[in-house]
Amino acid sequence: MNLEKLKLLGGNEFASFEPVSKRDIASFRKAFPDLPRDYTDFLHLVGCGNIRSRLMIYGGPTLPDDVFGGNESALADLILFGDNFAGICFAFQVSKSWRVVEVESDRTIRKRAKSFTKLLAKEVKKLGR
Repeated sequence: MNLEKLKLLGGNEFASFEPVSKRDIASFRKAFPDLPRDYTDFLHLVGCGNIRSRLMIYGGPTLPDDVFGGNESALADLILFGDNFAGICFAFQVSKSWRVVEVESDRTIRKRAKSFTKLLAKEVKKLGR
């Protein structure tokens, strides 16, 4: 799914999102050179925020220690980008070609989608139910 189709699917759900600056996107890319382009394009063109307090997209790549606290060596391979307000975080698994996974509060990791936009499309569709 491309970004334009995703924006149409989301409709007004993204209206409160705040776009991330080009400067911040450049900083993210410097820290994580292989960060998926669909993710950074979404942050810059649509933004970050939450949908009905059921889906949150963070304002940038986030390390597991920042969310889970402490030394999360078991999650060191992950870069988090959002959560569902119910104990599940969404992340990129760096060693697995940046695939999209979910991380439960007990640190269980499960594959979720091939890309950020595909995951977001699935989650937005679920919200419409």
